Parts: sequence; C-alpha cells; structure tokens
Amino acid sequence: ECFPLFLNGFILLYVLNEPKLIIERGLSEGVLQTGMQRDLNILFMPVFFMSLIILMVRPLITQLAFLYVDKEYDKFDSIIKKLLLYIIGGGLLVVCLAYLLGVQVLGLVFGLDLASYQLPFTILILAGVLYAVAIIFENILTIMRKQHLLIAIYVAMLVVTLLITKMFVYSWGMLGASLAFLVVMIVYVFGISIIYFRERIKERR
Repeated sequence: ECFPLFLNGFILLYVLNEPKLIIERGLSEGVLQTGMQRDLNILFMPVFFMSLIILMVRPLITQLAFLYVDKEYDKFDSIIKKLLLYIIGGGLLVVCLAYLLGVQVLGLVFGLDLASYQLPFTILILAGVLYAVAIIFENILTIMRKQHLLIAIYVAMLVVTLLITKMFVYSWGMLGASLAFLVVMIVYVFGISIIYFRERIKERR
C-alpha cells in the first residue's frame, strides 16, 4: 500500500537534486561558471520551504479523510475547491513578490549580487507553487486510496528530468535549471490532477 508513496518520495528527492548533480558535473568539466552551485542552492531554498505547506493544511487533510469515509462528497469537494483556490491565489501573489523583490531580499540575506537571476528565481517559485498544488492532490488521492495510480506520473517525471535537465542546464545555465524544474512540475501537477478529476467523476457516476 505504501510503495507508491515511497516511490514518490524517492523520485521527488531525485528530481529536486538533479539540477545540482548536473551543475556539479558541469563544474568539474569546466562547462559551467564557478559559483553556480552556491547560487542555485540559495535560489532553491524558498522552493523547499513551499513543500512545507502540507503541514499547514494537515488538519484539513484529516477532516477530508473523515468526510470521504462518511461519503459526504459535497463537503469533501467544497473543502478541496477552497483549499486549491487559497493555494493557487496565494501562490500567484508569492510569484509576483518573488519577481519584484525576491532576488533583492536574498541578496541582502546572503551578501551576494543575485540581480541577474530575477527570471530564473521567479520561474523556480512558480514551479514551487505547482509543487505545492501537486502535493495537495497527492494527499487527496491517498485519502481516496488511489495512490497506486500515481506510479505512472512519478515514472514520467523521472524520465522527463533525465531527458531535459542536462541539456537545459548546459545550454542556458541557471535559467535552464529553473526551466527544467518547471517542466517537471508541470508534468507532475497536470498528470496528478487528471487522475484526481477522472476518479472523482467515476465516483460521482
């Protein structure tokens, strides 16, 4: 029962670390500029924090589990809609703030000039928002005992990141790393949302 969740955790960790591994390889080969690994770690830090959003909604996840078991589907769907609305709305606000102030704030905190990374940082934050949305869907599908259906999504994410990350990073540097992560998160949230809505439609019928 838990194997799909283990696989998800393993692949997500790999996806999150793949750009760093590629940059390390590029630095050793002399293809990428020195300091890029440090800068990526700094820019990626807020994305890791966004994954902690699940801790904020954990009480709602528990409530959703009870509603689903009791077959109170109207209340179940209503909470999910509100939850997604808040996360997406708040996420878009965070993306705007990241574009306007993100690299300046990080630059002050770490004492570095990160101004050239404004666009890559904004893309990473957008990918982080998609990551948070996907985590919500994943928890809901786990409540529905449909986590086994997610294995195909995890494998697709792994294949995509292996296919594009090195090419993107070597071609466009930090921008390539952020774009590769965004593409993988789009695959994640798109695939997982399709599975969720398909299963809910089937249950409605």
